[in-house]
Amino acid sequence: RILLAACILSTLTSVNGIDEPVFKVPPVATNVTINAVDAENRSQATLAKVYLVCYANDIDRSDLYLLAISAINQGYHLNIIGTWRKDFYNTIGTMDKLWALQDFVSAIPRNSSTPTVVVFVDAFTTLLIRDPKTLLRKFLSSGKKIIFPAQKSCCSTQRLGVDPSHCDIDWPIPEEDSHRPFMSAAGMVGLVAEVSALVSAAVDYAMVAW
Repeated sequence: RILLAACILSTLTSVNGIDEPVFKVPPVATNVTINAVDAENRSQATLAKVYLVCYANDIDRSDLYLLAISAINQGYHLNIIGTWRKDFYNTIGTMDKLWALQDFVSAIPRNSSTPTVVVFVDAFTTLLIRDPKTLLRKFLSSGKKIIFPAQKSCCSTQRLGVDPSHCDIDWPIPEEDSHRPFMSAAGMVGLVAEVSALVSAAVDYAMVAW
């Protein structure tokens, strides 16, 4: 619990409303030095930043402790958002992650010369088993701007978890056959600009859909 408290005190984001945060500690990055992924420039070292973040409004949980300990052991700074958003969570459920993540990502400094990656993970089902350098190298070498986990069921128009077998009519049809064909909301890894654009679009859609 002492380790988790240290994470929270150094990275806590607190808000008094969805649109107007009244207290916000700047997001904390894990600085990573990597070599270029292309063979021609592989000897050149580059400083990159990884922002590991999870959403939790209940921090007194053993599964969150395990995430925090695994983050510390692997060399990450863990940002925990949502601890002061219980009223919002009680009103709109896990969809509040969108607003909390939007606030968090919007506060990340932008620097075109520094690769900046956001790693959003589930607070209660995640263990980190690789260090930031390995994660960043694999992500950048993929050539993708954003990567999601996959799941068996499709997202619902209802509050998440109410009717997981019902598909939103706007949900994209998977292009390939797979036993886990649908995008999961449990996490993502992406460049900060792409994550910001995606979350903002999701918030706009949620406001219209509701």
